[in-house]
Amino acid sequence: MAETMPAPRLRRRLASLLYEGILLFGVYFIAAYLFLALTQSKHPIPAPMRQLFQLYIFAVLGAYLVWCWRHGGQTLPMKTWKMRVTSATGTALPLGRAWWRYTLIWLCMTPALALYALGAKWGLALTVLPLAWAMVDREAQFLYDRLAGTRIVQAS
Repeated sequence: MAETMPAPRLRRRLASLLYEGILLFGVYFIAAYLFLALTQSKHPIPAPMRQLFQLYIFAVLGAYLVWCWRHGGQTLPMKTWKMRVTSATGTALPLGRAWWRYTLIWLCMTPALALYALGAKWGLALTVLPLAWAMVDREAQFLYDRLAGTRIVQAS
């Protein structure tokens, strides 16, 4: 069944990712506001609390995305651009696979972002590598989708 479901064009997927980033900023903003209000922290967050904040944000964003992927296979931007995420066989994502996909997205992007944070301005350009993988992948999937055993397909 998965072979009959084509991958959306790269341009549509990138547009969806841009829209996703805007929505995730809203989720991040609300989650950060709640964290800072409940812990009565101020900016900059002190070191021990900063790691807790980062773990909290990772969990909140992950819970949002995993919930969306598990309930219909789509986030709002994916619905807008008529695409969804499935397992490699075309079935709905199991919980573990959805969390694995979310973790792999971070693992694919973190080295480039870390280089940028350490002062290598060109490091930011490396964030496109996991996405550019779709241009050479036999099914036009991003690197993290290939590694996670998931696919982005056109929704009907």
